[in-house]
Amino acid sequence: MGFTTGSVKDQLAYGGFIYPAMMGLQPDLNTAWLRKGAGEGEVWQEASFCDHNCVRAETPNPAPNEANGGYDCFAANSRNQGINPKTMAGFVQLRRWIEICMDGQRYARDDFMREDFPRYCDDRRVPPKVAEAYREALSSDKHELNEFGGNPELNDASLPLIPYFRQDGAIVNLTTTGGRVKRDQEFRQSLMANPPDRIAVSADDLSPAEVKAYVAMSLDELTEAHKAISPKRGQDRKAVEGIWVAKFAEQNPGFPPVLFNTVIHERNVHEAIEMIEAMEENLPHAIINPYIGQSSMYNGLPLFRKEHLEPARKVIHHAMQATLDGRRIPKRLPFYFVLEAVYRRYEGQPEKISRALAGYDIWQCYRENACWYLQFGRNEQPIMQIQGLKGRSSAPDYVPGGHLGCTWNSFTVTESGQIFDAQQVRRFLRGGMSRLAAAAKGMKCLGCDMPRLLFHVISVELGLDPELLEEYLGVRSEWAPHLFH
Repeated sequence: MGFTTGSVKDQLAYGGFIYPAMMGLQPDLNTAWLRKGAGEGEVWQEASFCDHNCVRAETPNPAPNEANGGYDCFAANSRNQGINPKTMAGFVQLRRWIEICMDGQRYARDDFMREDFPRYCDDRRVPPKVAEAYREALSSDKHELNEFGGNPELNDASLPLIPYFRQDGAIVNLTTTGGRVKRDQEFRQSLMANPPDRIAVSADDLSPAEVKAYVAMSLDELTEAHKAISPKRGQDRKAVEGIWVAKFAEQNPGFPPVLFNTVIHERNVHEAIEMIEAMEENLPHAIINPYIGQSSMYNGLPLFRKEHLEPARKVIHHAMQATLDGRRIPKRLPFYFVLEAVYRRYEGQPEKISRALAGYDIWQCYRENACWYLQFGRNEQPIMQIQGLKGRSSAPDYVPGGHLGCTWNSFTVTESGQIFDAQQVRRFLRGGMSRLAAAAKGMKCLGCDMPRLLFHVISVELGLDPELLEEYLGVRSEWAPHLFH
């Protein structure tokens, strides 16, 4: 079966317009209390725990013991000194929050289908045969659950959550660095006994030559190479860990499929396709997931300059063609259509293209009905200061986390209260996010193009910047004329 054969539903699934699970959930398993200041100036706030330091290089040619990454991570350990990992939520609490969110998402889905689906189909020019396939896909109660956080394998609840939700029919993914999988045999055996549907690792800053060199190493040689990398270089360390996990998976049938999240940024964009092909050639069962680096969530400068834009467009076209060819890439044609639409809409305006690719205005989860991959995690407001309980010598005695909102920016649509029932989740999805965004102050998020959050075609098209709609619909018709005409 290919993109132009089989039923309409099969064709849509082949291109990543629809998925077996049309509702997604991404909890931050690693929210913990972070202590800042001392005495009367002391505050406790929620942060995310990680054992890696993924931050951008501060100089053009960093020394071997200095950070050299192409992006900044909210959970980088150098940014979260003073965090207490013992305060992370456990299995019972996380299970409860997840179950509540799943119920609330189903309520919101039902509201959308009853009240808004016909209008969506009209506005986005969805042909009747395609609309019927969308309706059928959305009728499923199946969820995709992505365990996420700083490094979720550091939370012991990560393993028991997998079989608990898989037995109920959920697709469960573990997005992690792979460090504990590599070093902890007991953890690795437990993971294989009750595996997730997919384990996602990272390879962000490796050159094609480095990919080939690392893949040629044995597991023991990779372990030694890992030891030689400075702890300040989080991206490099987790890339080696990820390759170790992928090679272990090749040698051990029954290990879950491995996906490499590969951020494309100014330091690797010129050789990104060569790097992707090197990984495909040398890791024959791994899935490669390239996506453009983001800076909009924290109001940062765009990552690309004018000279990066054509190489980035080639990566986008490469991913689109790889999808049609059935190669090992996540299926998400509508996501790539959005990126191509940016180039067409802003032709001759490199600053606008760079800004959109960095996430600005291109897509927003808080547009009406756009959020289908719900997140919960930390609230970065200084909780104890707000409550007037400064000067405490120990962390608050309630579990941090459980705030509906955004993993990367907790100031725009994050609720100050924790998750308590499904109707709260329903209200959050059915207008609550929009109201929070309208009232947001300070670090207001102006959008993103994180592929997991854009998710399926309905989420993509409802969160899309209206300024890009005509170009997007044009790309959609051009690449899928058999479905949209």
